Amino acid sequence: MKTSCKEIHEKILKLEKQVNEFEQMYADKENVGLDKLIEKKKDIGSLIGEIEHDLEPNYNNFKCLKERTDIEGRINSIAATDDKRLIIAVDLPNGEQLRVWDWGAEILDTLTSEILDKLKGPEYGHINKIITTKDNKLVTANYDGTVQVWDIDTRECLQTMFSDMEKGSNNLKTVIELKNGNLASAGNIGKIQIWNPQTGECVAKSKEKDVGQIDVLVETQNGELITAHPEGKIRVWGNDITKPPRVFQIKDISVKSVDSMVELKNNLIACAYGHQGIYIFNYVSGKSLGNIPTLVSDMYTTKSGKLATVKEIGIQVWDTESEKCLATLPFNDEIELKHSKIIETRNNQLVCAGVNVPKNTLIASGSVIQVWGEESED
Repeated sequence: MKTSCKEIHEKILKLEKQVNEFEQMYADKENVGLDKLIEKKKDIGSLIGEIEHDLEPNYNNFKCLKERTDIEGRINSIAATDDKRLIIAVDLPNGEQLRVWDWGAEILDTLTSEILDKLKGPEYGHINKIITTKDNKLVTANYDGTVQVWDIDTRECLQTMFSDMEKGSNNLKTVIELKNGNLASAGNIGKIQIWNPQTGECVAKSKEKDVGQIDVLVETQNGELITAHPEGKIRVWGNDITKPPRVFQIKDISVKSVDSMVELKNNLIACAYGHQGIYIFNYVSGKSLGNIPTLVSDMYTTKSGKLATVKEIGIQVWDTESEKCLATLPFNDEIELKHSKIIETRNNQLVCAGVNVPKNTLIASGSVIQVWGEESED
């Protein structure tokens, strides 16, 4: 049975009381004694564990809370803001010329699911990746080789940063926000560039040659950058991308692109290689630790440390330590998503989106976006 908000609040108040008691005991530790301090510390740790468990979502209780099935065009990327808004980057058809695509990002409110506004996209090509930053800005990595920073509320483009290659030749695949507030981008030319989003200046760039296509990029908890490549190579760039990276090989991997990469606990990353499944890799030791033989389009590490994946017929949540599937959330019979994406919102809901190609058909019926979570007790 799910713990109520009132019960969790009472446990938090109890925790605050125990922490205060520990501080008083520690101030008088000579009279209190080490054994009582250790016992009190264990009580605090146990209570913290209870609260964390209570706050962890029960993914088996997740239901599709909101859905839009009338989105025109192909959704390339999704991101969530702090104020419960959801942003999608879509390729939009220009009139009846279905092979000529416009581009942009439509802003949806996750409560009403109404389109609020559109952002004008890059001058050439489409938006490949969008993220929201800690200060609630929108960042886009674009086909034309630019990285753009947007004010979501005013719809104003604050910075446009040009990668080294000429416009149209550098298909940027990804962009992430680093812990220090800078941005890192990468793409087809195999180069990482670090940007100052305030000034638009490129503050660092990788110098390693013959890297090849970079589809995905993550920053680890200790600030190292890691890239994954279609031929199964993992490059760990360390804290200084101007220096040569450590290169590891996951054997028997050969795909056109890496679908997704996320960091897990204990120096582990998970890489999704299409039909070859998900590989768990230790980026410190360089060892491949296991394989989850499931075809996924995208992955996301939840705040509870679980791995959420999405594929054509539904969402799955995994415990990566045991490699066991904890929950399966199937789509309804009218939905089968291609090129799907998944993220977690600030309130632990899962959002997935993709092009809908209904079962037993070969024709896309537009894009679908869904919000999954536990139903409110209210």
